[in-house]
Amino acid sequence: MGAPAVTDTVVGSSAHLYAIQADIQADIQADIPADMAATGPVHISLLGVVRGHCGATEVVLAGSQPRLVLALLGLNHGRPVRADELAEMLWPEGRARHWEGAIRGVISKLRAFLSELGPAAPRLDNVGHTYRLVCGDHATIDIWHAERQVAEAASHMAAGLAGEAATVAERAAVVLTDRLLPGHDGEWLEAWREQFSAMRRRALRLAAVANTACGDHDKAIRLAADSVSDDLYDEESHRVLMAVHLAAGNRAAALRAYGNCRRVLAEDLGVSPSAGWDRASTAADSPTAAPRRGQAVRGPRPGAGGDRGVLGGGTQRFPPGSPRPR
Repeated sequence: MGAPAVTDTVVGSSAHLYAIQADIQADIQADIPADMAATGPVHISLLGVVRGHCGATEVVLAGSQPRLVLALLGLNHGRPVRADELAEMLWPEGRARHWEGAIRGVISKLRAFLSELGPAAPRLDNVGHTYRLVCGDHATIDIWHAERQVAEAASHMAAGLAGEAATVAERAAVVLTDRLLPGHDGEWLEAWREQFSAMRRRALRLAAVANTACGDHDKAIRLAADSVSDDLYDEESHRVLMAVHLAAGNRAAALRAYGNCRRVLAEDLGVSPSAGWDRASTAADSPTAAPRRGQAVRGPRPGAGGDRGVLGGGTQRFPPGSPRPR
């Protein structure tokens, strides 16, 4: 049985784990060393409930500070993070007394958490006054696994492998449905959340285009509509929704998609859709210009409307001194 599609009724953290674990097993189980074979590969979830999985073992990370530190180290993707950066994140209003000892205590809790996940778990290194989370070949973190999936889906589409692209993109969208560190606040967290939301919308757009190419127009429309509902100001999502309606042979729905985009941008932002939309709406209004049902639709254009790279999403805005997506 394959991973649930993003439009299935199974949603949230359970679907997140179902989707990603299927890939992890396929990707790295085959060549796992003998000393790790009894437990298997390790997966760390930073989206939704912060936890680790290794085979049948699930370990939930308790405590606000350990979760924040694990997230910051994981988001930095192997880059050393200075102890004072961790302190600034943990105590934004001013460092606690004896903060260095407090950080060592948090690191000790993280190491205990990782040790419960077996020999394949990520390693927490300490060099000087820096800390670094190192993932080996048999450990993965959900956000970076999803990023690789989105890139893989785009490559499949470029190669004309629509079925493979649809499967991978839908799995990425499921994983990215969960929120980074729910229950925690901070400008640096919001900056990352915006990036992962943009990544999810790109996965949905790729999945919509791929399903259109496979002839599943109803599913393509649901996926594109999900991308629009995630951010009403994402023009590229509106563009893909219009395109998949046209590919399904529904000119009226395509025109409604265009009208909705135009209204939202005008009423809320005081702008019009970018160049090319008027020509697209004219095509949608022409009985001879719309694609036949079953005709392929061109996917999201590289570099357009929030698809600049896997972590696209337009201009990136980060507060001064905040950790930045790499």
